[in-house]
Amino acid sequence: QDKNGVYHKGKKIKNADKETFETLGNGYAKDKNTAYAADKKITNSDVASFHPSAGGYAQDNKTVYYEGTAVEETSVSTFTPLGSGYGKDQNSVYYEGEVLSGADVGTFQILSGYYAKDKQAIYYQNQKLWMVDISTLSVVNPFYVKDKNRVYFKNLILPNSDSISFEA
Repeated sequence: QDKNGVYHKGKKIKNADKETFETLGNGYAKDKNTAYAADKKITNSDVASFHPSAGGYAQDNKTVYYEGTAVEETSVSTFTPLGSGYGKDQNSVYYEGEVLSGADVGTFQILSGYYAKDKQAIYYQNQKLWMVDISTLSVVNPFYVKDKNRVYFKNLILPNSDSISFEA
């Protein structure tokens, strides 16, 4: 900031109060009037209780946000950011602020990077991996997983790959 205002990546943040403006981390900031995601105001945020979480999420006493956009119908009191864009509350699992349809809240966990699992499926970001043998799944690195039959790159099956000998 300077005497003329507050900036984010070279762009002036319109109407930001430079006297009370503070950077909170993870792309979030606030002043006495509003909270911000990058250079955009987060409308209707409660500034006093607003704080960043992890994985792009932030929250105040009434709303959970993903990159500044309200995540609809979340339970603020039970919401937990998990990292890599994932989060969950008592009712749903979320990826980048959207409900991850069919995911089991009670057993959902991050494996590595953008891979996650629950008792019934493996996920890469917001997509289920198909034909996975969950009981033999292993993480090779943040971009590859394999089971006894197949190798996956992100959410794609690698054709003609040998899962037994595959290394990254």
